[in-house]
Amino acid sequence: MSSGSGAFTAPVIFPSLGSVTVERIIFSVRDQNATNNACVSLWRTKPDKGIRKQMAWLCSSGSQISVVNYTNDTIKPAVVLSGHGAYLYLDVNGSSMDVYGVRIEYKVNT
Repeated sequence: MSSGSGAFTAPVIFPSLGSVTVERIIFSVRDQNATNNACVSLWRTKPDKGIRKQMAWLCSSGSQISVVNYTNDTIKPAVVLSGHGAYLYLDVNGSSMDVYGVRIEYKVNT
């Protein structure tokens, strides 16, 4: 971002007909802004009930000159059932931040 702030959402589709357990999320970002951060959160929804629950959250920190991978492996609740929806919410506050991606590591439950 060159100025201001922005918020973005993206659906998460797990390629499984059953449930999955999210083990960790990894947030790759270059944060060259000493006062503001970029944050990402993972949400699980129950579309038929109109409710959602935050599963994980993490933010960049400080002023780095290179890309840093921030990891959160304390996912609660960790299970996403086939009837759930899931999405990422990205919030970038301030300039001089480059988000390179979010990786979600999970296992298929049998």
